[in-house]
Amino acid sequence: MVRRSFLGLLVALCAGWFGAAARAQDEPAELKPSTAAVRKEVIAVIAGQLAAFRTAQPAAAYDFAAPALQAALPLRRFLSVVKSGYPEIWTNREASFGVVRDSGERATVAVKVQGSDGSASYDYILLKVAEGWRIGGVLRHVLQPDQAL
Repeated sequence: MVRRSFLGLLVALCAGWFGAAARAQDEPAELKPSTAAVRKEVIAVIAGQLAAFRTAQPAAAYDFAAPALQAALPLRRFLSVVKSGYPEIWTNREASFGVVRDSGERATVAVKVQGSDGSASYDYILLKVAEGWRIGGVLRHVLQPDQAL
């Protein structure tokens, strides 16, 4: 139930963001492989949030969320969603990162997270805001046996 409500929220947030981007331009910006600098910034945000969860600093982890996500999910609700719906992130021990793609305003990356009870792959969506890149949503990514990040 928690995962469905969060997924619905994520879809609504992304639809609103994509809709705003499409209205701002005739065509939505295409995601292209990121420069080394953008890759470093995006990974630093995700790694920072994972480190905050790992060191039991939930408020610090929440600070890495995009303003729209924070507006939709107050801190307690955010933590409840992560703890119950994304256990590998909540109990993460390490992560590996796939190719970062961005449009200058939005970025995506597949991240394999090793938690205390197993591993899972997630698609992270990041949004560029005044303060820099922030996490706008996370979806569980099911890898096929022959597929890599």
